Amino acid sequence: MTDINTAFTQIRAHYQGQPIRVALYNAAQGVWKHVLGATPEDVEAVTQANIEVAFALSKNIIQAFKANGVNEKGKRGSLIFTGATASVRGNVTTSAFSAGKPAFRTLLQSLAKEFWEAGYTCTASIIDGGILTNLCPQRRNDPEWEQNEDVELSPGGITELHLIKESRSTWTRELNLRPAHEKWYMSTCCQFRMLYYTFSCLLCSITSEDLFSLNLMSCAR
Repeated sequence: MTDINTAFTQIRAHYQGQPIRVALYNAAQGVWKHVLGATPEDVEAVTQANIEVAFALSKNIIQAFKANGVNEKGKRGSLIFTGATASVRGNVTTSAFSAGKPAFRTLLQSLAKEFWEAGYTCTASIIDGGILTNLCPQRRNDPEWEQNEDVELSPGGITELHLIKESRSTWTRELNLRPAHEKWYMSTCCQFRMLYYTFSCLLCSITSEDLFSLNLMSCAR
């Protein structure tokens, strides 16, 4: 956190006190290991990038936004975090990675609830797929993937979102970006809602005697 505070001070000095109206946090620490192979150091690296550093940056940015006047869109500043699918659900090899990404997302939710009305937009952009960058040939070595726009996200397409130019009546708090042929997932929240609606429908049609006969606490596997 000290390093972030120092870096932020250097940035302000470099731009000689010019107002900051947009901040994008895109740092990440990816760990793709099964839970038994993940180490405490892996978890620490993930939580530092997604919790400690993000928190320190947010404090500095919010403080900088306070000095801004409201622009024509009703904003004092826009804080944008880019997350991943692990922000909303875990997977087989993301036990460590998923320890940090949901916290990253809920930090923004807290910031939005506290500062939204003051004119600070706090948006979580969840990237559900691979982004085509200059590192792809080295990391993927898959020319067919690089040429297929249906399975990748292009940086140019992401920048067309215009999040910082939104009208005050339609600010975005969270969005999910995915290419046309990316595999779908169901978040835990969606699963819970489906379960809730299923049980609600059942409860409307069964009696109390039926509930006791279900014996839910001793259900077999």
